[in-house]
Amino acid sequence: MNSEQAKFVLAAYRPEMDYEDDPVMAEAIDQLLRDPELARWFADERELDETISKMLLAESPPADLRTQLLAGLRASAPYPSRGRQLANVLGIAAGVALVCGLALVVQRSASDGANGMIAGRTPLLEWQTACVEIFADPDFRLDLTGSAYPVLERNLLERGTRVAGELPFATDRLAPIGCKVLAWRGLPVSLACFRAEGGEVVHLFVLPRGVADESLLRVRAHSQHIAGFATITWLQGDLIRMVASRLPADRLAPMVRTRSPYVASASTTPREGS
Repeated sequence: MNSEQAKFVLAAYRPEMDYEDDPVMAEAIDQLLRDPELARWFADERELDETISKMLLAESPPADLRTQLLAGLRASAPYPSRGRQLANVLGIAAGVALVCGLALVVQRSASDGANGMIAGRTPLLEWQTACVEIFADPDFRLDLTGSAYPVLERNLLERGTRVAGELPFATDRLAPIGCKVLAWRGLPVSLACFRAEGGEVVHLFVLPRGVADESLLRVRAHSQHIAGFATITWLQGDLIRMVASRLPADRLAPMVRTRSPYVASASTTPREGS
């Protein structure tokens, strides 16, 4: 499937639907992960959908709209021709479809809002990139080092961030190094760092849901190379979790438990290990 074909499929995407067993949608989402231009198009489409939904919520159609439409159609000639009768029937169908369509959009938006899970306007890739690029800052320092993970977790909680709770990897294979509270768009993000048996560093980022666009994660977890890091990102409870490392992706994946049935790969060539 190429990007143009994926656009056709993704145009039917709805965040409240479960596409786990839909191979066509899964293939379209895989293409989305491979093509940054397609990802930007998809983010723009999701933002437009949300804007239209909010406008419809703010401008509710008159309660008697359907009655007015039907009354207007009945005011045609008293003895219409067969062609005119057909046009009237089609007009009635279009009017009813319009009313029903508006109702469905409003209902969908209200349902999303009630669940607090409206996809954020900010693309997920922006958050992922901001996280891994902090390591390029020469002034980057961890807030707390040399402690057991429960101590690191307590430090993060006391500073107002969310934490992973159950770690997504075996603690006997990764030793805690330290933690830090990051700021992204004015929101706190927790970072906990671990050292693997071979000496490589593995980073765990946690962000509350409802901030970044979660569209790519509602089907399954996915892996992608970002700025030289292999990453695996997934939803768990009310959190977005991301593990990032300079380890090759095929070495990182077996370490991580996402609770998802499988992890979608972005099919990019690993850049470098550490």
